[in-house]
Amino acid sequence: MQMTVQSKRVQMTNEVRQAVLAQLDKGTFYGGEQAFQFERELGAYLGVRHVLTVNSGTSALLVAAVALDIGPGAEVLIPANVYPSSAEVTAFLGATPVFCDIDESTATMTAETAARRLTPRTKALIVTHMYGHPADMDPLVEFARAHNLRTIEICAHALGAGYRGRKAGSLCDIGMLSLGSKNISVCTTGGAITTNSYELYQACAAVSRHGWPRKPIDESFFEKIQFNESPNAGMFPLERDSVRPGLNLQLDEIPCTIGRIHLRQLDEWNARRRQVAALYNRLIAESDLPVRTPVVQPWAEHAFLHYVVRVPRRDALMTHLVDAGIEALIHYPILIPEMRYYAQHFPTPSDAHPVASRVVKEILTLPIHPWITDREVQYVVDQMVKFYRAHPV
Repeated sequence: MQMTVQSKRVQMTNEVRQAVLAQLDKGTFYGGEQAFQFERELGAYLGVRHVLTVNSGTSALLVAAVALDIGPGAEVLIPANVYPSSAEVTAFLGATPVFCDIDESTATMTAETAARRLTPRTKALIVTHMYGHPADMDPLVEFARAHNLRTIEICAHALGAGYRGRKAGSLCDIGMLSLGSKNISVCTTGGAITTNSYELYQACAAVSRHGWPRKPIDESFFEKIQFNESPNAGMFPLERDSVRPGLNLQLDEIPCTIGRIHLRQLDEWNARRRQVAALYNRLIAESDLPVRTPVVQPWAEHAFLHYVVRVPRRDALMTHLVDAGIEALIHYPILIPEMRYYAQHFPTPSDAHPVASRVVKEILTLPIHPWITDREVQYVVDQMVKFYRAHPV
């Protein structure tokens, strides 16, 4: 009997519904207590001093890049296989994205692949923790320091992932989180910036809100609001004397309310993701399928936002799975340097990323989320068995 197996889900509980309704009755809609608390709780979870919430992961990356003074004349090293925001923010600011190859086992940039593309104009690295597996950050940070480069880590896939006892998002100059429909969801687009540098935090805060620095506050600020039904009274106090040009990118209070609830469940949800990945690994091995399952390095704790395998006859297998009711996907189907805009404006030598060029033709993302059942996982593997029996390789 055919089943329907979704690639991901977002849980909507009565707790979330009631919290949203309660927030609607409050006067402050953005830049208030929920954002303050969400930022503090994210910082405590990740082990970083400062967190700034914004309205998307791309906004977080843009703000971080502006705070690091990435702009015309600079080159930024970026893995060839990642989501295009790393390149589009770089290009948007007038800098040059330079595309690097990846480690075959983790699909991430390494210090060695970055070094091959280093030039005197290189200013920064933007490193993505791909699919939920951290990049090997210590050598990358050491490489960056040796060449006076700044480092941004993209944690869109990796909230809750671990690296040598530390959390992704705490490993370099500045981190970016995407909170839309990832390991947790704020039920809209959402993002955050993480850093241990107060100077970078204040620079990011100013960029994200009209060039206005934040004034330091603690929880008592929200207990002393005089006009508690006014939308303005419960907002972060800001120095409304612009110190630089800025934008208006803050995350609203309702998404922060939802994010706080989901953050408390993150470790449980990620544990279930790892159980599902282990089940896939076992069933695929027992079925003797011609499938390469994900590698987890001994220094990493994988967050498994995506369960990505490498398979022969990928496109035909994907069509078979979708026809069988399985939402199989590709993360991501086109390398950034091969996208039309980047190929035209930032041409890359054909031999600059041989591993990424090979891997992109084989990757397939199978459904994984905390609420997928073992029976659904078995159905996915059974359909793969059915395909390869009909189409042996």
